[in-house]
Amino acid sequence: MTRLFALAAACHQITFIVVESWLFTGLRDAAAARNEHLGRLVSCHLCFGTWVGLALAVLFRPTIVRPSGHVGGPARPVLAWVVDGFVISLLARVINEAIASVREDAEVKKKEAELLEGAARGQPAG
Repeated sequence: MTRLFALAAACHQITFIVVESWLFTGLRDAAAARNEHLGRLVSCHLCFGTWVGLALAVLFRPTIVRPSGHVGGPARPVLAWVVDGFVISLLARVINEAIASVREDAEVKKKEAELLEGAARGQPAG
């Protein structure tokens, strides 16, 4: 489980940095100029995060989920890789949503504090 959470956290951070960071603004703009779908891929947490999760599953082979004995031959490791990648990206998405919720709550509290400070100084709200 520790490995799953570590890979999901890495997936979240890689996705967040590429999709939202100023560092990759040029890459996102170039991708969008080159191809509409490629531009969407590097601008979407869900899309990009899924591919990052799959890549992390290939690189680290965590074997989070093991296919049943009914799946045999070369399909077994491929299925394990795909399922592991989706599990990693799903947990990364949960982390992303939790952080977004906390960030939103912080913004609301900040706005409320600003309104209260303005009211205490006698300034109109707005």
